[in-house]
Amino acid sequence: MSQQDIRLPNGRRIGSIETLANGDMVGRLESGHQVGKYEAKTNKTRLPSGREYGSGNLLSALIMQEQK
Repeated sequence: MSQQDIRLPNGRRIGSIETLANGDMVGRLESGHQVGKYEAKTNKTRLPSGREYGSGNLLSALIMQEQK
């Protein structure tokens, strides 16, 4: 498993994306709150409720959206 930090242009860390062993990814805010999950097998991003958010890995967009 690996983790990628998501930062604002000023360098402030606002969240992270963790890659799981099966290739799926989980996006979290700095507070630890999960904003979504990317399923590698289906190439879909889902919200924590399980509802489909879109095609492809949109986790960084979800993290940035929470900052507004």
